[in-house]
Amino acid sequence: MNISSWNENGTADLVVEKYIPYYHFVFLIILFIVSFCGNGFLIFAILSKKRLRRPSIIYLLGLSFTDLLFATCFIVSMDAGLHDEWRFGDEMCVINALVVIITGSLSLFHMMIIAVTRSQNICKPAAYAQYDTWKFKITIEALVWIVGVAWVSVPRK
Repeated sequence: MNISSWNENGTADLVVEKYIPYYHFVFLIILFIVSFCGNGFLIFAILSKKRLRRPSIIYLLGLSFTDLLFATCFIVSMDAGLHDEWRFGDEMCVINALVVIITGSLSLFHMMIIAVTRSQNICKPAAYAQYDTWKFKITIEALVWIVGVAWVSVPRK
């Protein structure tokens, strides 16, 4: 930052040079690429390798998919920050914000379910084994999506 001038109050007016935000965007683009490639690779690996297709991996697949959606919306939001304006219309602004909020809550719910299932698997392995089925895991995954979307869809005052 440079001091451009002194104002009438005796304090300095600070000017942020234009190149500073570009350093932030370079970092954010690297973060996007790592997120997109990492989650894309994980989804590809789970879907292409038969030995990875187990009921316990479905929550990780859901988490990776929601993070991939978040990263996709994140790059659109970065464009708005780079150009100091939203260039995609009001409808896209609302859709982008909604998807970011929904995927954020879905990521949290997925991490919560993963933590609970790992805890149950370690603390009560015999009881956990009866719930380690495709039907149960898909039901819980569907509930995660329903609750995650409903959580952010409820109007608040």
